[in-house]
Amino acid sequence: MATYPQPHIVMQSQTTTPATAAAATVIGMSSLADYEIYNQLGQGTFGVVTKARQRSSGKLDALKKFIINDKKEGFPITAFREITIMKKLRNVNVLQIVDMVHEEITSGTGTGTGNGTGIGGSSSGSGSFFYTVSPYISSDWNGLLNNPRINLTLP
Repeated sequence: MATYPQPHIVMQSQTTTPATAAAATVIGMSSLADYEIYNQLGQGTFGVVTKARQRSSGKLDALKKFIINDKKEGFPITAFREITIMKKLRNVNVLQIVDMVHEEITSGTGTGTGNGTGIGGSSSGSGSFFYTVSPYISSDWNGLLNNPRINLTLP
């Protein structure tokens, strides 16, 4: 099993005021430019999952972009809960979050993917997006359950 360093998330600006909020950056969090983006694996209510390769290590990962429907509400509480629970779970049957990615988009600028669209988005508008990074696996639980060639039994 591949090992990943745990990110240390520290805000540069310890006191966030309207004047310093825009200048605050997260240290220890990767950039989307650190990944070579491949194809979209799926999309759900809360996010878009994309296959990617980490440029520095060559490891295949799955990046989940959290959909933020209402910019006024901020980071979705459902996404916060999911990340909190996933970070606490330690089981061989549960994927670990190995990194977080932050992407800031402003009108007319690229996002690290080379096409100015980020993952599962368009180039119009601006915003801040977060991604969780997990090891890539070739199938998911739903795919296994719905595959007629696989017979699952209880021990």
